[in-house]
Amino acid sequence: MNKGKYKVSYIDAGGCNGCYIEIVAALYSKYNPEEINVEMVDSAGQADILIITGPVNTRNKEDVLNDIKQAKEPKKIMVVGGGCGISEGIFKGSYNTRGPIDKLEKVDLYLPECPVKPQAVIEGLKTLVEELDEERNRK
Repeated sequence: MNKGKYKVSYIDAGGCNGCYIEIVAALYSKYNPEEINVEMVDSAGQADILIITGPVNTRNKEDVLNDIKQAKEPKKIMVVGGGCGISEGIFKGSYNTRGPIDKLEKVDLYLPECPVKPQAVIEGLKTLVEELDEERNRK
């Protein structure tokens, strides 16, 4: 495994915040993300892995895309939430919706639960950490 920790940043693309609560439970509680070699950072520019929730909306589309662009390469994107993040959920068809994110950017992993369980967030991060380890070890 990589000697340094992988840095994870969260991007809210306009969802209901149900998934956000579960992400916080996964990354700041008993699930101990340090065991899988990840830590949260505030800035997408510091991140190796981005967790994105919600459909992209008109107000935040450029901010979301700029955050994604700032993340380190190679980066991984995990979209969380079967309703908002993957299929736009209750926001589908809204005049204000511009997503889901995979219409705008390549997504590496989907967690389709609504809301997602903390255990699924940890398992998803494990998968992405393994992929990043493999990619970086090939270089």
